[in-house]
Amino acid sequence: LNLRYGPLCKEEALNNYPIISVFDRRDIEIVLRRPSRYPLRPPQEIISEYRKSRPDRYTNLGLVN
Repeated sequence: LNLRYGPLCKEEALNNYPIISVFDRRDIEIVLRRPSRYPLRPPQEIISEYRKSRPDRYTNLGLVN
C-alpha cells in the first residue's frame, strides 16, 4: 500500500468503517501520542493467523500490531 498510495492510505472495511494506514515513522508517532480514545488498532489478519499457526511460540495473540 505504501508504494502504491504513499505514506497515508484510507480503506473502508465492513459497514464503510474507515481504516487509515500510516506508514511514515514521524506520522505514526504523532498519531500514537495524540491524547484521545483513538486510534483504534484492530489486529492485522496476517499476523493473527501466523500466531495462531505457531502455538509452540505464541500462547495467545497478544499485541498483534
